[in-house]
Amino acid sequence: MKKVFTGLLMCWGNFCYIPGPRKWDEEARPYMLAWLPTVGFIMGLIWGLLAILILKLQLPYLAAAAFLVWVPFVISGFIHVDGYMDVNDALMSRGDLQKKRTILKDSRCGTFAIVSFVFLVLIEFGSMASFVDPGVGQSFKPFMDALINSGLLQFFSQGMGNGLINAMMGGHSSGTILMYFAVIMTVPRAVSGFLMMNLEPMETSQYRTMLKDTGAAVFMAVQLLVLLIIAHSVCPRVDRFGLMAIMILSFLGSLISCFIARHQLKGMNGDIAGYGILWGELLGMIGLLI
Repeated sequence: MKKVFTGLLMCWGNFCYIPGPRKWDEEARPYMLAWLPTVGFIMGLIWGLLAILILKLQLPYLAAAAFLVWVPFVISGFIHVDGYMDVNDALMSRGDLQKKRTILKDSRCGTFAIVSFVFLVLIEFGSMASFVDPGVGQSFKPFMDALINSGLLQFFSQGMGNGLINAMMGGHSSGTILMYFAVIMTVPRAVSGFLMMNLEPMETSQYRTMLKDTGAAVFMAVQLLVLLIIAHSVCPRVDRFGLMAIMILSFLGSLISCFIARHQLKGMNGDIAGYGILWGELLGMIGLLI
């Protein structure tokens, strides 16, 4: 039990920029990873609360989108950006395994890393701007009203999510926004953390000495299931399709990117985990438009 609680403090201290008590126990490292879904969920709730505030204030949508893209980077202390950029630099070098691993551990920032991060932020910004732009709903409202009244969009009005289509048909509920943003930060962390716990690490990884802990893996899986049930319960029925889309996209984004990087670099490490988290968040933000 002590290791479980210590793991929570370690997870919060390492992966969240919000000040909190710090403690370290190498034996509790598996539980540090196991707590990633809960820590991600809490950070996502904070992100969602800020999104609700921004929407209530009716700030210019470009400024609102820029702020909301900035929040997840800040709240996590930019810790995953380094891994994302390093892995992109390594994979896009198209060199042999030794060259890729050398680039991965190089502290200098290459062209591929910068360009990849710029495009990541641009796509996130575009997705978020479309999500918060009140003009999207207003400009399409007459057309959507006509389709709904004709019965052609009956399925969508009952089952679709809270992105562009739902914005055209009436806007966003606070509970939905909270759960959408929470899930975007929860699922990628759960996937990357689980893979970090169970896949063979690189020889140079700080996790190479971490012992496999089945209990920690089960604890993470149960934790994730509970959090997703909470998200599903809080979301109004009309928005659950969108919630499922975000879950699936963020899951696939993190899983596929981690496996591609692990395959090319022949092993798992913290950089690859961070790479997967940012890919998962990116796909999750794109899912906001569904």
